[in-house]
Order: sequence, then C-alpha cells, then structure tokens
Amino acid sequence: MDIKYVWVEEHARHVFVLTVIDTFTRFLLPKHVAYRMTRYEVIAVWEYVIAHYLQEFDALVKGLHIEVRNDNGPQFGAKDVQKLFEDNHLHRFHFQTLEELESNIDGFYAKYNCVRLHGSIASLTPMLFWNYWDEGLITRIERESKCATFKLNIP
Repeated sequence: MDIKYVWVEEHARHVFVLTVIDTFTRFLLPKHVAYRMTRYEVIAVWEYVIAHYLQEFDALVKGLHIEVRNDNGPQFGAKDVQKLFEDNHLHRFHFQTLEELESNIDGFYAKYNCVRLHGSIASLTPMLFWNYWDEGLITRIERESKCATFKLNIP
C-alpha cells in the first residue's frame, strides 16, 4: 500500500490517495481519496480488501501467503527533498476538484488493471492474469533466485 499527496485547487490543499496493490497479480485494489487520511481510513480500506478479496477468493483456504508492505521511508517526506521538488516545479498533476481527481484515478486504475501489460505476470494485464490464474491456466515457475516467473498454458 502507498499513500500519495495530490494538489486540488478547489480547496487549495493536498488530498491523500491510498492505493493498495496485489503484488502477485499486480492488480490495483480499492483506493481511498480524502482530505484526511487517518488510521481509521486505512483500517476501513483493509477491512474492504479482506472482505471482498481475501475472503471472497478463499485466500487462506488456498494457502496463499499474505504479506502487507508499505514504503513510509522518512527520506521521501524530508523537507529538503520536498523543497527540491518544489524548486524544480515537479508537480505532475494538479486538479481543480476532488471529483476531477477521483475521475482521473478511476481512469488510471481501469487502464492499469485491464489494458497495461506486465512482463512479470506473463505479459498479461492484471485482470487477465488473475482470471487465468483462477482458472488454472497459469503455471508458476520457481527460480533459484527466489523470483518466480509465470507461463500461460494456452496458445
């Protein structure tokens, strides 16, 4: 999971965007966009992920190892790093309203999950990989380096 800050002109302030990604399928799971991001919002997102993904797909019954990762390194929030970005005008996106931001993120999620091909998952989209995996059409090949590769079992 990761939290990004995005500027929204409507209220002249930053919005928090919490994103959760399934690192196995590379599928972007639910997001949460809000002007405040407390532990309660994070808990609510994870309760949704547990109920609608982990439990729905019997993750524990199937013996899947669940690991939560995040990158909250203090180096990214350091004032001198942020000043460097500001001094160099590294503001990739600015949005007028929260609705505009959410619409943009929804479009990105759709493209990321259903259009963009990922080399690490048999050069498929996350949605196709997930569906094929669930149907038993993907073979996981373990490597000595502990990195797995995947093979699609259909022509």
